[in-house]
Amino acid sequence: MRGVMKSKGGVMGECREPPLTPGHSFPLNPTPSLMLGSSTRRSRWAEDLHQIRSARKAPKMIESSLGVSVCVKQLFGMPSEILGCVRGKRLKNQKISLKNKRERLDFAEAHKHWTTEDWKRVIWSDECKINRICSDGVCWVWTKPKELLTERTVTPTLKFCGGKIMVWGCFGYNGVGNLVKIDGSMDGALFRRIIVEDLNESIEELSEDTERAIFQMDNDPKHTAKATTELLRQQPYEVMTWPPQSPDLNPIEQLWSYLKNQLGKYETDPSGVIELWERVQVEWHKIPVELCRKLVESMPNRIAQVIKIRVYGQLIEMEQKGTTEKG
Repeated sequence: MRGVMKSKGGVMGECREPPLTPGHSFPLNPTPSLMLGSSTRRSRWAEDLHQIRSARKAPKMIESSLGVSVCVKQLFGMPSEILGCVRGKRLKNQKISLKNKRERLDFAEAHKHWTTEDWKRVIWSDECKINRICSDGVCWVWTKPKELLTERTVTPTLKFCGGKIMVWGCFGYNGVGNLVKIDGSMDGALFRRIIVEDLNESIEELSEDTERAIFQMDNDPKHTAKATTELLRQQPYEVMTWPPQSPDLNPIEQLWSYLKNQLGKYETDPSGVIELWERVQVEWHKIPVELCRKLVESMPNRIAQVIKIRVYGQLIEMEQKGTTEKG
């Protein structure tokens, strides 16, 4: 490949780039002409880099593929148009087994023809932990370039987050239902009491027809206990079969995020868990009905996204591979 360089006198000329031979090493600060290479070479780089699971494994792969020695810092400093891809942070997510992946997909296939009118019948439920001070998520703040750390840019932490509360709540297309503060840990007996005292009341308020209502809950052991299953079987409403490891399909997760964002708008932290619970109750009942309806109306798209990933063929391929290996 021909590169262009400028001489000290300002006269433009041409230089031929030296080929990358086995054992070749980049200088500490490689110039673009050395990094570019041919288009074929760049495509091979991009293909190799896109296959690895850790950026720090890139030098070893490039050396084995192209016979070129390069360090991680050099790769990090190269422009994306040269590498053909960009460096990014790997997201963390709970590992889902093949069996659970199939159950998620089967759930999506079974509900892919459900319309918003069908999802309006569902009452969504879940538990949530709310800290008094420390957030479990990321707090963002505006800073100036090279600004030093100050009280404004640092979130103070306390042991055990200064106290926390656990709550159970539910909502439907017509708004939020009851919110229950859980003292201690949730067990089967407490959950059954919530069903009788709070869930049934919420379903009567949020559903136009209780017998056509559908109750959603996850597969926590206290939810699927024999006594709990028997109690739910006696209720007039239906219980939805929920796929394991599927919090992304439950719109109440976005409702919890909205609630925590509203709590974060207070100028001062709550003085204790009692004041925290008071704020939570106020903000919970202020959640607009429009938000609840928007979340329920998002269900057809959530189901479509599960199917759109097109993991079904991959699952069948993995199962066939496993069957072949066993055979």
